[in-house]
Amino acid sequence: MASIGRAHAHLQSEAPAFPGFPADSQPSSQISHDSSRELDAGARATHPNPMLSSFQALAFLCGLVGWLMLSVYRNRELEREMAFLQKQLAQKSARINVSIEKREVDKENHLFSLKLDKARTDLRESQRSTNAALAEVQGLTESLKAVQTALKRDQAAFNTQKIQCDAAYKECDSLRAQLSEKQRHVQILEAKISSIQVDAQQARSAFNECNRLRAQLANRERSVQVLEARLAQLEEFVRAKEREVEEEHRRGNMSEAEREQETRLDNWRHATADEVRRCHERDAQWPLRTWNQSRALERFHFVADEFAKMEFRFSESRPLTAGTVPWPVLHHPQALRSSLDEVGWKSVEEFFGFAQANMANDRFRKLLSTMQRTFHPDKWSSAHRSVLDDGLRGSMEAAIIRVSQAINGIIQFRRF
Repeated sequence: MASIGRAHAHLQSEAPAFPGFPADSQPSSQISHDSSRELDAGARATHPNPMLSSFQALAFLCGLVGWLMLSVYRNRELEREMAFLQKQLAQKSARINVSIEKREVDKENHLFSLKLDKARTDLRESQRSTNAALAEVQGLTESLKAVQTALKRDQAAFNTQKIQCDAAYKECDSLRAQLSEKQRHVQILEAKISSIQVDAQQARSAFNECNRLRAQLANRERSVQVLEARLAQLEEFVRAKEREVEEEHRRGNMSEAEREQETRLDNWRHATADEVRRCHERDAQWPLRTWNQSRALERFHFVADEFAKMEFRFSESRPLTAGTVPWPVLHHPQALRSSLDEVGWKSVEEFFGFAQANMANDRFRKLLSTMQRTFHPDKWSSAHRSVLDDGLRGSMEAAIIRVSQAINGIIQFRRF
């Protein structure tokens, strides 16, 4: 409104005086064609670039609206001026006397006609300017709407990003709290690790000491085994010497045939003692303290392979002993040295039950078939003849028969 007032004052100051009328009878405002151009140039200079920013566009639009209102006001003033001029012309024509020279009247009429034509020209120019300004206003309005739409879109994106940033800040705070908690746990774990390392060092020292003691114990056990073997040899040697002394006393009263039989028995006893000693040395790798079912199966396979290589080639110089036979039982060989009563149906079934659980099916069937052929009583006749002691020979024959019957029963009844 201030710009409208300034334009109105400018129009009043620029309005030309019409000749033939007093100063107080002139119209309130006259706008010339030059004034209109100056206003247009001023508007363009005020708003050189309406798309600089949304706020500048808004300010430019407000100024342009004011300029349009001023143009409308100017058009109305021009229309009133034309009406006033026509009224004054009519009044002036009515007051003119017939006596006034026609030339002066024509001149004044011509001047009024020129002013009227000029006013009409200014009115048409103003209307064209107004139409152009309206078109420009419409374009600026569309631009402003696009800018507002972009602002709304940017505002929505900003709000979304703000929400995301807030969520990210919250997550960051949560992660910081978790990191602090993890660091606290790490410190606790480091303290525990330090304690565990100290305990591990102590345990390592204790483990080394335990290994040292185990090594000493193993050495002592080997020493004990060696001493037991030597003691057994000495006992056997003492018994042999005692038997030799007894035999010498008896030989004094024996015949030649009896002496030969006695010599044969002595040679068999020495060969048997050598075979028993060999079996003891072989079984030393399976001590009683480490004995279990797996070790029993391992020893059985070892002795069975050794027995298969002999191929039943036994004689008085290489006699059959209880330690030579691969008995299919889980007992320690030490339990079979004094008696073969532990070799029976139950012990054989337990052995083959454990073997089936720890061997492939085809391998177990092959083992069962091999043992059936190995312990067939007919194959042991020559081996039994290498045993000159009737009691030992009978005990081994009975044990072999029990094993053979147990294996046949397992195969026949499919107990496993």
